[in-house]
Amino acid sequence: IDKLLIANTGIIPDGFGADATNCIPDDNNDDDNDDQNSIFETKQSNAVKIYPNPAHSAVSIISKIAFSQLTVFDNSGRKIFVKNYQNEVYSDELELNIPEGIYTIQLQGKNNVMNAKLATINHF
Repeated sequence: IDKLLIANTGIIPDGFGADATNCIPDDNNDDDNDDQNSIFETKQSNAVKIYPNPAHSAVSIISKIAFSQLTVFDNSGRKIFVKNYQNEVYSDELELNIPEGIYTIQLQGKNNVMNAKLATINHF
């Protein structure tokens, strides 16, 4: 399998290998979050570019979706950096003096929250 996408569509296929037209609604689906699915999340994951990655300290962030807040979380989920913008932006350059490790960059806009991973390495 090259790629596998699982969507929360609220329907169950009635057989294997058949066209998607034979799917029936799942009346027992109690999930109130039917609008969210992995296809939407996959598209959002490609909306943010961070480079260089891995980085020493300076990084450039470019987003296809505007954001007004940038937050950096360490690997344990602790918030270590927050930057708020007066107006929504699509890019920024940051100087992050943080220890070597894996971090999550979270960009928050009016109606969107996007996450991307950043690896930092020590200077040589």
